[in-house]
Amino acid sequence: MTSQMLVSESRKVIFDVDALRRAAGAKVFARGSDYFDDGLVEIFSLGKERVRARVIGSEPYTVDLAYDGDKFEGHCTCPAWRDFGFCKHMVASALAANHLVAGGGAPEGDGLQDIRIFLDSLDRRQLTQLLLDAAETDTTLLRKLSLIAAAAGLADEDDETLRRKFMHEIMAATRVTGFIAYDEAGDWAAEVEPVVEGLQALVDRGRGAVVIELADLLRTRLIAALNEMDDAGCVDALVDRSVAIFHAACRNAKPDPIKLAALLFKREVDGDAGFDDVIAIYADVLGADGQGEIGRLAAEAWARLKPVKGNRDDRNDGVRLIPGRLFNMLDRQAELAGDIAARIRLRQEILGSQPSYLDLAEFCEKHGRVKVALDWVEEALFLFESDGDERLFRGLAGILERNGATARASEILWLQFAKKPSRGLYQEIVAPLSGEERAQAVDRALEILRKTIASPGVFDVPGFILSILIEQKRFDEAWALIATLPHEPREIEALARECEGSHPDKVLAVFRGSVERMIQAGGNGNYEDAKKRLSRMRTVAKKCGDEKQHAEFENRLLTVYRAKRNFIKLMASATNADSRRR
Repeated sequence: MTSQMLVSESRKVIFDVDALRRAAGAKVFARGSDYFDDGLVEIFSLGKERVRARVIGSEPYTVDLAYDGDKFEGHCTCPAWRDFGFCKHMVASALAANHLVAGGGAPEGDGLQDIRIFLDSLDRRQLTQLLLDAAETDTTLLRKLSLIAAAAGLADEDDETLRRKFMHEIMAATRVTGFIAYDEAGDWAAEVEPVVEGLQALVDRGRGAVVIELADLLRTRLIAALNEMDDAGCVDALVDRSVAIFHAACRNAKPDPIKLAALLFKREVDGDAGFDDVIAIYADVLGADGQGEIGRLAAEAWARLKPVKGNRDDRNDGVRLIPGRLFNMLDRQAELAGDIAARIRLRQEILGSQPSYLDLAEFCEKHGRVKVALDWVEEALFLFESDGDERLFRGLAGILERNGATARASEILWLQFAKKPSRGLYQEIVAPLSGEERAQAVDRALEILRKTIASPGVFDVPGFILSILIEQKRFDEAWALIATLPHEPREIEALARECEGSHPDKVLAVFRGSVERMIQAGGNGNYEDAKKRLSRMRTVAKKCGDEKQHAEFENRLLTVYRAKRNFIKLMASATNADSRRR
C-alpha cells in the first residue's frame, strides 16, 4: 500500500500527513514514503500520539516520534537526524503508524508488547537476575540502578552518606575532558540521566533536604558543560529538569525562607539559568517572609548601585544587566502587592532615555492613570523634540490618539515626518483618513518629500514618492517623476504593471528593457519569465494597435540572441503551441 493511498484510506490516523510533509520537506517525505512502501519499518510501540519503531535503512535506526496536533517532537539514531533534523526514517515510521491505525488494529509482534508479556511471566527473582545480568555489560544501567537503589534507601543510607554518594556521581557524570561535538552530546547526556532520575527518586521519597544542594550543583555543572558543547538541546533539557527538581525539593523540605530567599536572590541577580522571576515562581515555598526578604535585598542593592538614569535601555544607552534584574525583582514584588504607585515611582527613577519615557507613559495609561500618562507624553515631547526617534513619536502619538487627543497626535506625527519621513509614519498618518481629508494628507506628504529629495540621511525619497503616486493612481505624475529622476528598474516595472490600460506605449517601452535584461542574464528561469512577459506584451500591443512594432521587436530578439539556444527553443515551442491553438 502506498503512502498516497494511506491518506484516503481512513481519517483515523495519528500523524497528519500534510503536516508531516511540511515538517520533512518534499524530498525527505518522498524518500520516507519509499521506505514505508518497501515495508522497511518495524513498530515497537504505538500510542495515541506517539510511535517507537526501527527502520532498516543502510543499517537499522531507531525512531521515537510524537505529534500533538500542532508540532512533531522526537529523534532518530541516524546521522541525518543529528545533522539536519527531521529525517526519512521519521516519515516512514509515521506513515507505518497511520497504516496500522487505519487498519483498525495494533501491530502484530509489537516488540515492546512481546517483551512486556515475557517479563510479566517472570517472578521477582528471575527479574532481578535479568537486570543484574544486563547491568554487568551496561554501565549506564548499572549506575541508574545503583542511584535509584540509594535513593530508595535500600542500603539504609543517612542523609550525609546520600549527599556524598550523589555528589561523587554528579561530579563524575558531568566531567568534561574536551570539546563535545553535536553528535556526541546525546551520549554524554545519557551518562547524566541516571543521576537526574536518582535525584527525582530522592525527592519522591521525601528526602528533599538532601536534594536542594545536589540539584543546584547538578545545574551548575550542566551549564558549565554546555560551554564545551556544540548546541546540545538534550543537555538544555537536563538543566530544566535539574531546576524543576530543585523547586520540588524546596517544596518537599520547606527550608528556612530567609536562607532560601538569599540563595534565590543571588541566583537571579547573577542571571543563572532557570532562576528568573523567583519571587513569583517560588512563592509557595518562600511565603510572605521569603518574598519580603527578596524585596529587601533587592531594594538595598538598588540603593547601593544608584543606577544611572536610563540603565534599562538596550537601544540607546546600552544594558546594565544587574540593575535590570534588580528592577525586575522590585517591580514584580510591587505587582504582586498590587502597588501601582510603587511601580510608577520605580520607572521614574530610571528616566533618561527615550524608551524609558515611552515605557512610563504607556505603563501609566495601561493602569488607568491617563492624566499622568498624558503629562509624561508632553514632557517627553519637550525633551526630545529635536532628536526624538520615530518609535518614540509613534508611541506617544498612539497614547494621545487612544485618549481623544487626535489633533495633537496628528501634529506630532507630522512633525516627525517633516524631520525624517518614513513609510511607517506615512501609513500611520494616512491610513485612518478618508475622502478629502485623506487626499489633503497625501498632498502634504508629497510636498514634504519633494523638499527632502536632496536631504542627507533620507533614504530613497524618489522611490517613496513613486510608491505613493502609484497607490493613489496618479500615473501621469508618476511617469513625469521617472522622466526627471533616476529610479530602480523594479520601481519602474511596478508602475508599468499598473498602467497597461492607461499608458500602453510607456508600458511596452519598459517591458522591452526588462525582457532584454532577462535574456542577457541567462538561465532557463529567466528565459521562462521573458517568454511570459512577451506574451503579456502582445496583449498590450494589440489593445493599442502596436502589434507590428512588437512583432519587429520579437524578431530582433531572435536575431540578436540566437546564441541563447534554450531561449530560442522556448520561443519556438511557444510559437508552435500558438499555431496549434489557431
